[in-house]
Amino acid sequence: MAFVERHTSTKGHIPYRCYTDERELETAFETKEKVREYVSSIVDENHKIFSDADWLIIAAYGFKGTKVAEVFSYTLTDKWPGNPVVTQHVFTDGKYEPQEKSTCGNMYIILGAEELHRRKTLNLEDFMKNAPILEKDLHPLNDAGIIN
Repeated sequence: MAFVERHTSTKGHIPYRCYTDERELETAFETKEKVREYVSSIVDENHKIFSDADWLIIAAYGFKGTKVAEVFSYTLTDKWPGNPVVTQHVFTDGKYEPQEKSTCGNMYIILGAEELHRRKTLNLEDFMKNAPILEKDLHPLNDAGIIN
């Protein structure tokens, strides 16, 4: 098991789906609720960075006691479903860290599953309402659904 929760938000400037990794959850965040607050603040306070994005997929986890959010912003260049451009942004303890950084293998699997699932949906609203079914070892223990 890698992810303890998945939640989706359709409020605010841009819709997003977040995967909370079990790594250092209690050390960095204390609770899943604080992860949700952290991710929401990242999206709200940095909406200008994501101004061209249509939606976000986020990985949240702790690393050496710090809070990390890997934010993958998706921008459609054609009508739905199209082939979106994806840009990665990393935030550490709320601060944007422009850097060349990749993500872990689990997140690559998640991003692929999200994209395969998205291409089968009618539109962005349908996609955000219905999260993909993941492999057993990656499926979050708690699928919190839409939290606004």
